[in-house]
Amino acid sequence: MVIPGGGGELSGITGVILAGGASSRMKRNKALLPIEGETFIGRTYRKLKVLFPELLLVTNTPELYDFIPCPKVPDFYPGAGALAGIHAGLMHAATQHVFVVACDMPFLNESLIRYLCGRGEEGDIIIPENHGGVEPLHAVYSRRCCDPMQESLSEGRYRIIDCFNTLSVVKVSCEEVERIDPHLLSFRNVNTPEEYEMILQGVQGKGKRG
Repeated sequence: MVIPGGGGELSGITGVILAGGASSRMKRNKALLPIEGETFIGRTYRKLKVLFPELLLVTNTPELYDFIPCPKVPDFYPGAGALAGIHAGLMHAATQHVFVVACDMPFLNESLIRYLCGRGEEGDIIIPENHGGVEPLHAVYSRRCCDPMQESLSEGRYRIIDCFNTLSVVKVSCEEVERIDPHLLSFRNVNTPEEYEMILQGVQGKGKRG
């Protein structure tokens, strides 16, 4: 994997956006929620397209995302959650590594993404920590993860961390992350209407101060 310093595209790694969640608590498709004149997923695509030469959207309903101009790829194990999405991204990617992100994280930090991708050769999984644990939907995965993930999926074990015991996992400490993203905004996502309203209030307040 070749990761250039400074700006420019990240060669040797594919960006993967997961858009397969049920949004059960939100009662609406989180990916299509509006924020500052665009959708959550449109915002994610815009931020990642300048970083990755190859960008994939994992979804089993590609017709909903015709406005996103990148390849849409399906799960091999529909209904098996985010682990199936990561597995599909790895299987469809042309590169040996992928950076995976959920579609409902509106405050992605380019510097943090570059930092994580730059450490991609250190292990099978490069995963950041927050104050409550790890962030598997904002992490780098190697193609070496494919077989363990497929085994877990085939056995009906759908937790992402079920694969960790058989892989080399490098955890990027919360302290390291905070040096780049002091308020850990990269990991903020939306699962409920209340969380969505808080995010909207936050971006509106930021706009007023700016």
